[in-house]
Amino acid sequence: VVAGEVRNLANRSAQAAREIKDLVEDANLKANDGKKISDEMINGYKELNTHITETIHIIEDVSKASKEQMTGIEQINDAVTMLDRVTQENASEANQVKTIADEVSVMANELVNDAKNKKFN
Repeated sequence: VVAGEVRNLANRSAQAAREIKDLVEDANLKANDGKKISDEMINGYKELNTHITETIHIIEDVSKASKEQMTGIEQINDAVTMLDRVTQENASEANQVKTIADEVSVMANELVNDAKNKKFN
């Protein structure tokens, strides 16, 4: 009877050992799968970090280019303002020249008329 119980106990122990072994193997497989997933996530985060860094560099380049464009626009605006001022000065000078020319024309006409009315011997 004792030997039978020992055999039953040995069989149950062997069965329990097989179940434990299966559980350990399953846990080991799941741990390995978890490690693979974790490694893939790490690689994904590294790639994401690379893309973020590249995006930051692109944004910095765009910002720099925008500042350069703004400087160029300001220079163009200054040149247009100066050109407008010079154009207004030229227009003023032209008006003054016209006024002088009109006055000279009037004087010339008066001289011609005066000369026509004079008699020379």
